[in-house]
Amino acid sequence: MPGSGSSRRKLSGCRALQVGRFVREHMPRGGLLAAGVAVASALLGSTDAVGQTESLPTPRTLPANQLGIDGGSVAAFGLSYARRIEVGSLMIGGRIGYAFEENANTFDTNIWDVIGVDGFLRVVPNDAFHGDVGISVLAFSPQDDTNIRGTFLGLYTAVMVGYRYVFVGSEFRLGVAGIEGNSEGGVMVSPRIRAVIPWGR
Repeated sequence: MPGSGSSRRKLSGCRALQVGRFVREHMPRGGLLAAGVAVASALLGSTDAVGQTESLPTPRTLPANQLGIDGGSVAAFGLSYARRIEVGSLMIGGRIGYAFEENANTFDTNIWDVIGVDGFLRVVPNDAFHGDVGISVLAFSPQDDTNIRGTFLGLYTAVMVGYRYVFVGSEFRLGVAGIEGNSEGGVMVSPRIRAVIPWGR
C-alpha cells in the first residue's frame, strides 16, 4: 500500500521520542550515565570473576592408598600401608619391620634381632614430604645365641623427604625397653629409604 512504509517509520520515530521523553522526565540528571557505568561495572566484575575461577589451581588430591617398602641400616626392611582419611592431608596406617640390629640408640643394652609393628597417622602436605606419628611395639634380643627377649614400647615418628615415589629420612622412637623385669628409657634412630606405591582416588 502506498505510504505504508512512511507511516511505519513515523510511528517508530514517535515511539522513540516517547521513550526518550519518559527517560528524561523520570531519570534524575546524570542517572542515565550512572546506570550505564553500573551495568558496565557489573559486566566487567562478572567477567573478572569467571577469569579468576578459571585460573584457580586444581585442588591436590591424595591417593586413596599408599604402599611403602623400606630399607635401612644392617639388614633392615619394612612394609607399610596407609589409607587416606577425609581430613585434609591425613592418612592412617601401619607398618611391620625387621632389623638385624639397631645400634643408634641410647640404651645400655643391645637392640638386636628386632621385629616390630608401628601404628601411625601420616601427614602428606605435598609430593616432596610426609611424616608419621604414632606408637611402636618391638621385640628384640639383647645378645646373640640366647632365647632371652626384650620388649620396647613407645612413640614412633618418621620424617621423609623426596619426590612422589622415592623418599629418604629417619625413624625416631622414644620409649621404654624392658628385659626380664628390668626397664630403662631411651631413644632409637633408624635411617630409612622408602619406595612409595600410590593408587586409587
